[in-house]
Amino acid sequence: MHTIKRAIVKSKVKWMVKVFLPFYLFTFSLFSCGDYWEAGDPKSAGTMTLARDTIDLMVGDSFKIPVTFSPDSLSNSEVWWDMDDEEIVTFRNDTIVAMQQGSTRVTATSVSDRLTSSCIVNVWPRWYDNPHRYPYDMVIYANITIDGEPIGDNVFVGAFINNELRGVARTTELNGHRYTVIRVWSENYTSYIRFRHYDPLTATMVEHDFTTFFIAHDTFGTPANPYDLELN
Repeated sequence: MHTIKRAIVKSKVKWMVKVFLPFYLFTFSLFSCGDYWEAGDPKSAGTMTLARDTIDLMVGDSFKIPVTFSPDSLSNSEVWWDMDDEEIVTFRNDTIVAMQQGSTRVTATSVSDRLTSSCIVNVWPRWYDNPHRYPYDMVIYANITIDGEPIGDNVFVGAFINNELRGVARTTELNGHRYTVIRVWSENYTSYIRFRHYDPLTATMVEHDFTTFFIAHDTFGTPANPYDLELN
């Protein structure tokens, strides 16, 4: 009698495994490793695009890449991110974090309908002065504007010679008058200086066409009458 009961129990267990195991595995596959997708959304998106084709960040900075859906009435606008090189950038809470110098492609895939869009992220080293490498220097007291607007506190301006960073602008104030000081270094007595600006809030690095002349031990402008450095 006990043998018959055990056989009946085993039969029921086999039936339950046969019926419920495939359902369990299917459900688990949807939620495991964060790999969850939706299809057939009644408010599906026609397209998904990233707001930027190229993003520039310095090591240690972060930026949340705007994602746009069309139409914008999508029920679920969540996306998953993938990086070609996880040593250069990583993601934390949908925000990209620059880890080390280099360039890589990041791709967004929408949870709804698996739409994809990608952009290039360039990661730059942080700007630091390195005066000990060069024998000559000059000082620029400047009133810096970008596209006609004074630079914000978050914007960095670098002076470059031969495509190498040779000085970083630092803003200061004297008797209520705000100005910027750039000490520029060079291995040559005379050189051409070009300028770039970096804005971490918009994740942009821009090289400007404006150039000025480096003359060793010279000074451009004064704190009271700074040199107009117009970057466009």
